[in-house]
Amino acid sequence: MKTKLHRLKVLSAVLCVTLAACGGGGDGNGGGSGSSGGTGNSGNTSGTGGTGGTGGTGGTGGSTATRTVMFEATPVTGTSAEFLTQLNGQGARGFRFVSGFYFLGNPAGSEQKGVYVKDAQTTYSYELPQEPGGADVQAWVTAYEAWLNSHGARGFVWGGPYMVGGQIHALMRKDNGSSSTFSYKVVVVDTNASLSAFVQNQANPLGADGYYLAVPAYLGPFGVSSTVAIFRKDLQGSARYGYEVLSNPASDGDLVAQINTEGVRGYRFKVPFVSGGTQVNLYEKDLSQSSTFRFYDFASQQTSAGFLTQANAEGQKGSSLMGAYGLPSGTIRDFYFEPASCTGFLCDTRSLFGL
Repeated sequence: MKTKLHRLKVLSAVLCVTLAACGGGGDGNGGGSGSSGGTGNSGNTSGTGGTGGTGGTGGTGGSTATRTVMFEATPVTGTSAEFLTQLNGQGARGFRFVSGFYFLGNPAGSEQKGVYVKDAQTTYSYELPQEPGGADVQAWVTAYEAWLNSHGARGFVWGGPYMVGGQIHALMRKDNGSSSTFSYKVVVVDTNASLSAFVQNQANPLGADGYYLAVPAYLGPFGVSSTVAIFRKDLQGSARYGYEVLSNPASDGDLVAQINTEGVRGYRFKVPFVSGGTQVNLYEKDLSQSSTFRFYDFASQQTSAGFLTQANAEGQKGSSLMGAYGLPSGTIRDFYFEPASCTGFLCDTRSLFGL
């Protein structure tokens, strides 16, 4: 019987890697334990998502044993011009944008914040272009891949859609301390295939050629009925990538154990996925190095002040943020991870789209 490869849905145990993954980024107003995941540029997107996956340059890496990680939160801007000014101002200070966060626990009212992280000695530049359309699936895929590659040739990595001021823009970031340029592939997803089949037949072969899976399910614009996967390759890099798909455990303890067992093997948790009506977990690994990851969690912080206190305390230890995760029991916990023998972007705090 054929199974379906679906976009991520809101479940009790799916990744809300930042609160923005539930619709809190940009002008959105979400919250809860689910993830919007596999998001498209159809206008339903309200944020960049969370820190579930990675790709592009992230931080420049270095020794994760000695580095520190610092977080800041800024007010949400009202226009794309204001947002771009904020992005580049923070980028000039060495802070890169993670996502929009939506906090529900402040007695004075809910909070929307833009969260930034600094974990490398570099600076960043940003652009907010609008994405191209297309008359049909093939025209859109061709145009979108060419558009991504035009930015990649200039050293910019794609960070998914972001809504601000009522308009959806693509978030593009350049690491000013890196000479890397990027090649992209946009691959139409067979929606009659399982995620395991997609990983075996597409993600792992492309990963072996250095293409990182930025997002496994991205929806085309209005009028284009298509779901695609977006891959990115650092043309100056030597990393090769591998992926695994595992069933989602039924208990909180078993899920945390699975994440850490995979971490010992060098696989970082990327994102949960609904495949054939069943939730599975996607893991990623840089096959060119022998990294390990230790994951741990705390009570979820519901105010920006509480989040910053917690995140910066862990960052001083060299740990990176995974984000708030809804466990099988329905409990939401804030997850962090400690990378070891790790250089490059797999060590970093990232958004759902790998930026």
